[in-house]
Amino acid sequence: MKNIFLTSFTYTMATVLMTACQSGVGVKNRIAQVASSSNVLLENTSPEQQKIIQVKEKEEVALDSFKNQIKNPQDDKKLPQQTRSVRMEVAPLDYVVVHNDTIFNDLEISFSTICLNDKGIEQDVFFYENNIAHKSTLLTHNYSTLIEFRRGGKVIAKAQIYKDLFYDKLEKSFVEKSVLKHPDLVHYDAQKQEATFQFVIGIPSTDWLVVARMSINSLGQKQILGIDNVSL
Repeated sequence: MKNIFLTSFTYTMATVLMTACQSGVGVKNRIAQVASSSNVLLENTSPEQQKIIQVKEKEEVALDSFKNQIKNPQDDKKLPQQTRSVRMEVAPLDYVVVHNDTIFNDLEISFSTICLNDKGIEQDVFFYENNIAHKSTLLTHNYSTLIEFRRGGKVIAKAQIYKDLFYDKLEKSFVEKSVLKHPDLVHYDAQKQEATFQFVIGIPSTDWLVVARMSINSLGQKQILGIDNVSL
């Protein structure tokens, strides 16, 4: 009898939902009617069965709410073009350390760049085929450069460079999607004991990139000198 009741109630609920969707009558009102007409049956069920029924009711209400969001198939022609496929690509892990050492008189400057392997850059690429939109999501990694000044083999100053340092100089959306590449040491001022580095910052798989110049002295103080847009 318990299984027969549950099956009967579920069938009744399904019928109510179909009728509500077709007639536009609120499904909550229909469920209230069924619950009211089934009071006698509910009184004869155990608390566990009543909980099952209540859960079923909530599921059906959620289903009806979802159905109400679906338009008539003929309205599809009025909808904007939808993305039909989604593909995700993840850049391989990179354990390569790019390292350079340079000596000016008694001062040694070394700089190393490593990959953080953090999948911290998400880039969506859209392309069209047969008038259908496709989306490919590319996950790439951020990089960081450590610059150290040594005298007599002892580290006297160092600076860790992340792309976040350029948020105040570049568009935030550009920096978020960009990669900081290993720099070049382009100038050294012996009087100031200050080195000038040139960083390339760009968005993977695009021609959007800039060249940033930054100075760092033997006290570890750094300053952004300028940024040139070299995008094609």
